[in-house]
Amino acid sequence: MHNLVHSLQAITEHMVSQLDYVTEEQIIFFIDQREEIVLQLQQIEITDADRQEYGSIVQGVLQHDNVITTRLEELRSGVSEDIQKVSVARVQNTAYSTPYIQDSYYFDKKK
Repeated sequence: MHNLVHSLQAITEHMVSQLDYVTEEQIIFFIDQREEIVLQLQQIEITDADRQEYGSIVQGVLQHDNVITTRLEELRSGVSEDIQKVSVARVQNTAYSTPYIQDSYYFDKKK
């Protein structure tokens, strides 16, 4: 249990320290790691002594959730804006570049 709680704390603190530079994929990888640790912790029977010893560490980890969630939402909104810009550019581009379809021919007659 000691190793799991401290690894949870370590990866969370590392993520918070690198939060300005991480990508959405790195946050998702962090969430997957964290989920694995939490699942392992749920399988362990926790005593009252463990709750007292590790409770403050877990509360500290949970306090970082809002900061990480905010950063993830910022990244997602940035991606949404980029997708919207690409869609607008695509619509504007198609207005100017209509494909030429060669379906008619002109024949000049000699006089």
